[in-house]
Amino acid sequence: MVLGVGARNRTPGQPKDTTRNIEETGEFTINLVNEPMVSAMAVCAIEFPAEVDELAESGLDTTASLTVSPPRISAAPVQIECKRRLALSMGGAGRTLIIGEVTAMHVAEYLIDEATLRIDQPNLKLVGRAGSGGWYMRTTDMFQIKEPTLEEWES
Repeated sequence: MVLGVGARNRTPGQPKDTTRNIEETGEFTINLVNEPMVSAMAVCAIEFPAEVDELAESGLDTTASLTVSPPRISAAPVQIECKRRLALSMGGAGRTLIIGEVTAMHVAEYLIDEATLRIDQPNLKLVGRAGSGGWYMRTTDMFQIKEPTLEEWES
């Protein structure tokens, strides 16, 4: 399984710590954030100098990863360990698209539906940063439709 991550640069040609660390180590973790973590997430968005550890400043605890060097954020309900496979500079946009191969994934037990062994997606209550300027978004506006099977579609 692979995933893509858009990483912002400080300025074009000057990557933020996240991008630089991925370039140097070839490894990274993705930690999905829920509402209780939003304040700490906002601290991690501060433009600290490169020598400042944003995680330490945020007060977030970490856990050692199983397959990569970078740690995982303990409080994150979903933690994904990855090895970089490709990084594409988006030119003047000041962004880098990083493609990573998932090597391990950790999901909080309370999110696993015991009957189906699937993730209880509505219970994730994820929050994402939506660009700069302090904009964040919730993933709670979910809806479900019946997806047709191939046989239904063909008929």
